[in-house]
Amino acid sequence: PPVRELPEQDFEEAVRELEGLAERWLNRMDIPGPFWELEKDRILGRSGQEPGLLRSFLTVERERADEMRPAFFEVAFGQTGNRPGDSDPRLSTPATVKIGDVNLRGRIDRIDRGADCFTVIDYKTGSGVPTLADIRSGASLQLPLYLRAAEELLAAEGASMAPAAGLYYRLRDPVEFQLAVGSGKYSSV
Repeated sequence: PPVRELPEQDFEEAVRELEGLAERWLNRMDIPGPFWELEKDRILGRSGQEPGLLRSFLTVERERADEMRPAFFEVAFGQTGNRPGDSDPRLSTPATVKIGDVNLRGRIDRIDRGADCFTVIDYKTGSGVPTLADIRSGASLQLPLYLRAAEELLAAEGASMAPAAGLYYRLRDPVEFQLAVGSGKYSSV
């Protein structure tokens, strides 16, 4: 079941399992130096003082109150040479998405679906997250273009859905879920 629907005991078990998997994967990476060890501690929360980013992310995800559910991850379009498992097998396509006279290529981190609408989510690991003012001024067009591309990709799969919002998941301390752009029609979704 989705992480929001897990009883507390099952949630804790899932977090521990994910932290174990992540630790094994991170330990296989051969990155020498003390800063890598600090980064692993930040991700896994091994310092014992604060939860790691994985736990913080899952906690924020669990506390979301909207009706959206994760549906697609790493949706690539207009990209060739993706290895199996690198992109979503259902929605990804090597073809570009054409909007007007422009052919777009990209990779959408995540698409969540509701009953008749969807959201696009972009994970941000840096300290800055674009604002609505950045989007309106044209300085940051990633989420609006991804919303349009996702609408086309979903329609090609037979799902006629409206874009509800473009969101950022800020994966820094503190982990935050931020609305960047959205439709007032779906503000309660």
